[in-house]
Amino acid sequence: MPKIDVIKSDLEHLLGGSITIDQLEQELESAKAEIDRYESDTGLLRIELNDTNRPDLWSTAGLARHLNHMRGKAPMPYDFYSTQPTEKIIVDPSMKNIRPYILAFIVKNKNVDDTLLKEIIQTQEKLCENYGSHRSSVAIGIYRLKKIHFPVHYKGYAPDKKSFIPLDDTTERTLHEILETHPKGKEYGSIISPHPLYPIVEDAAGNVLSMPPIINSQEIGSVQVGDSDLFVEMTGIWLEQLMLACNIMACDLYDRGFSVQPVSIEYPYATTLGKTITAPRDALTTVSIALSDFSKALGVQPSWDDINTALHKIGVHVNTEHSDQQALLTLPPYRTDYLHPVDAVEDYAIAVGYNRFNPILPQSATIGRLTPLEEFSEKVRIHMIGMGFEEITFNILRSREYIIERQNIGDEPIVEIANPMSANYAALRNRILPSLLEVESKSARAPYPHKLFESGEIIRRDDNADYGSITFVECGSLIAHQKANFSDIHSYLETLLYYLAKPYTLTEQDRPYYIPGRSALITLKSSDKIIGEIGEIHPSTLTNWGIQMPCVYFSITLDLLYAV
Repeated sequence: MPKIDVIKSDLEHLLGGSITIDQLEQELESAKAEIDRYESDTGLLRIELNDTNRPDLWSTAGLARHLNHMRGKAPMPYDFYSTQPTEKIIVDPSMKNIRPYILAFIVKNKNVDDTLLKEIIQTQEKLCENYGSHRSSVAIGIYRLKKIHFPVHYKGYAPDKKSFIPLDDTTERTLHEILETHPKGKEYGSIISPHPLYPIVEDAAGNVLSMPPIINSQEIGSVQVGDSDLFVEMTGIWLEQLMLACNIMACDLYDRGFSVQPVSIEYPYATTLGKTITAPRDALTTVSIALSDFSKALGVQPSWDDINTALHKIGVHVNTEHSDQQALLTLPPYRTDYLHPVDAVEDYAIAVGYNRFNPILPQSATIGRLTPLEEFSEKVRIHMIGMGFEEITFNILRSREYIIERQNIGDEPIVEIANPMSANYAALRNRILPSLLEVESKSARAPYPHKLFESGEIIRRDDNADYGSITFVECGSLIAHQKANFSDIHSYLETLLYYLAKPYTLTEQDRPYYIPGRSALITLKSSDKIIGEIGEIHPSTLTNWGIQMPCVYFSITLDLLYAV
């Protein structure tokens, strides 16, 4: 869970008055946060946020905004969203397949002191590391505005064709040298090193602002105490995610007294928001909710006036003008986390206080137990461990790249999240194989052979199902060593199904991630049901994962196996 450092006096300044530690501890409950540590001599508070869906709270300004709203202070009118930009960024076509998106805005008219500088850097780092998956999907740069000549250009350069002095350095280095020698280049270089061109943000005079997502330049990208005008830029691979980070940064700085000026970004290729984008941009995230949703979830029936009063505390606008039973909720620009009406119900309950609801004892007593399918899965696990396989447990949510593209599958339909917090967790896996390959890709230093398996849930699209998808339990196993082949993995499949008393046959059928002619479908003899697949992983798939050792794999769908 994210943890942030807060200077108590800085928080009190934003709250408009002093606050005791006990009072703060109590008020932080509404933000699902708690005090991890307090140093009374320095005033340093370490606050842990227990909700990763709210990156807008990962800063002192964001926490203060939330606490002010809960205290009844009217939400800040962010009037800069209607301001027309006077400066622009021009994007080069070369960036489309490298790091396609860039957004930016300008802040002015407030001097940066030491506390504010540290806070800006902390917010920048939390958004990049936690929300931006270690800069892979969001990287933010902050610059001294007075040194920039507009328009700014975002383009790609060959690693040895551009050089500049990186931040905290004194020597001019080529882009390749920065990746090889600079600490940040070593840490984040793998994000851009596979590409023939490296991203560069430079001004109209050719002065380098940064090489995103690696490092700023020393000349323009080293913000100093006393600076009053800043240029805030961010690059990434997913535009909606980038825009939320942009909105959070802009609102935080506005709350601290800066004036905010939007910037226009001109793209040579189409984006989901058009070819010319103004940033920041109010996402106007909305969700429709019925009055009955509150009673179903909470057991009480509030009025729309009650709901409006409560949700207004957290900046959510309630529009009921078209229906007395239905409302359209609009989130503030720094939030996009409503995926379902129950999210609004939860915010209402938090705003009015959980102690307002009378607890109700369960009307029936039940005793928990494993389902028959889970008991069968446990039996399969025991057999796999007995055959020398090591069990792993992996996330169901992954990126589309991991689930589809690295397996060379193409355009297979999968279940995707409508409004994910990160592109790395934007889809639900439809087979176990990518999870095992990811573990294998990071296990090259472990002694061979590697024998891995996972028994877990997968989700597959089915337009005829009630919710458009079906969840299965699948057992997948992978073997990696220098002589791994079809016969090797087949022997383990044979042993497993023998002990489960499930006779089967193999029918040759190719898959994109298997070597042609070296894979098959697994069919039960008793029912002719296809329950899985087996094969030798194609070298191109292994290359996509950075795996240099031959791998073989089989999977069986335990739901189908158990039902027979």
